[in-house]
Amino acid sequence: MLQQAIRSILSTAYGRDFQIIVRLDDDDKDTLVNVVSLLQSPCVKVVTRPRGGGWEDLDNGKLLMSLWPFVTGTWFAIAQDDIVLSGQGWDAKLSQIPTVGYWACPEYHKLNQSVYPEDPRCCLPFVPRDALDFEHVPIKSFDDGVVKALIAKGWRPAFLPGITVAHNWGGIQARPK
Repeated sequence: MLQQAIRSILSTAYGRDFQIIVRLDDDDKDTLVNVVSLLQSPCVKVVTRPRGGGWEDLDNGKLLMSLWPFVTGTWFAIAQDDIVLSGQGWDAKLSQIPTVGYWACPEYHKLNQSVYPEDPRCCLPFVPRDALDFEHVPIKSFDDGVVKALIAKGWRPAFLPGITVAHNWGGIQARPK
């Protein structure tokens, strides 16, 4: 799944002015064996750390904090290995969005068979690096927690036209509104 996610990000971008930071558990032997193929793209950086708390680390911000020192771009997003991006030029479209007052999401968010157009709570929000003080503000979860913090600041979502993120997640067909 991870390689498919990375291929979809690379194939839908026009340029290569972005990073994909892959966080691997140091005991994930299957993925570590394939790490060489992940590094074929200059956009991919692999960070290996001791196994964390799994979903709990995603939900309490530990994953974000473990990757924060490696984030160098203007925008960043955190995604799971089961996303697939489609459309063309997400990077060019993202570069047109102001970095103050907005976060960005793909125009369409698919969760298994359900489709959510212009969903500000999508599973792949792009956030300006300087939007929040991530080193000092605890964020419970990246997608929902960060979006709630940005809304509290009066920020609004912008959508990347023609871009879709599909998230095939554990058999869940729809999420509550």
